[in-house]
Amino acid sequence: MLLSEIATAGKNGQFRTPRHIIKLMAELVAPQLGQRIADPACGTGGFLLGAYQYILTDLVRQKDKKKLEKDEDGFERAAISAVLTQKVKTILDQSFVGYDIDTTMVRLGLMNMMMHGIDEPKIDYKDTLSKATTKTASSTSLWRTRPYGQY
Repeated sequence: MLLSEIATAGKNGQFRTPRHIIKLMAELVAPQLGQRIADPACGTGGFLLGAYQYILTDLVRQKDKKKLEKDEDGFERAAISAVLTQKVKTILDQSFVGYDIDTTMVRLGLMNMMMHGIDEPKIDYKDTLSKATTKTASSTSLWRTRPYGQY
């Protein structure tokens, strides 16, 4: 059932951004530890996880470049255990926030973030395109794709 939810565009016209595009965006934006990153139409949390994984890889890059390896898309990746101290984990847990209009996507996003090591993800149900929506949190970096079903 859940796999059918994410296999194609959702009922609201959501678009699943391919993983290699997410990795490229992370490389171009180069998020840093301590920045607050938001995605107002996060779906399953792909952009948030891309930023998270980039930050962890960058921390390894700064500590020991020899531990970096190329992934299947040619991007550098590393095991995170060497850099994931309690201080870093606390900062990362507070760095990401996402919203989605589809409650199924909110649940999938929460699950996806937890499965990748963010213990208390901040993904909430919200129509961020509504005129009634007001700014609720400041962010250093805003990541999003065009919500195709909304136009």
